[in-house]
Amino acid sequence: YFQLTDKSSVNLSDAAAATVIPIMAVTSFTFQMIGGFTGDRINKRILLPPLLITQAASLVVLAHATNYFGALIFAVLWGLGFGARTPMLHALRGEFFGRKHFGVILGMSAFPMAVGMMVTPVIVGWVFDRTGTYETSLYALALACIIGTITILLATKPANPKH
Repeated sequence: YFQLTDKSSVNLSDAAAATVIPIMAVTSFTFQMIGGFTGDRINKRILLPPLLITQAASLVVLAHATNYFGALIFAVLWGLGFGARTPMLHALRGEFFGRKHFGVILGMSAFPMAVGMMVTPVIVGWVFDRTGTYETSLYALALACIIGTITILLATKPANPKH
């Protein structure tokens, strides 16, 4: 939201910026349904990399957005990538590790995500205070999406433990 209203960035009014977030949310919700359906029919390890790259692209779009249209492109791309990948990543955990400990695995994987959601805004704000721009942080976050893409491509199903 701050990127959208900052005078050195997209510079939208509060009212215009407030319409971008719901568009992103509706797009994300829609693609959660589509992603869940598609992920049940096509190999998730094939589907996930393009979705993470879509998220990375959306962050680059936001870094260069100068108007409402650019913000909308970001919102739709982020909603598509984030929405469709979310159910697939959860399902991939189940495929890799089974159902017996799915709750624990999901809970444990939520912990680093929660830490990231707490720390990232502070870091982005700190970088903005030092540089006067969000571009550096948006590029770093796009790079994190690319690293996630590589991780998914290299991931293999663990072997069953022998008892």
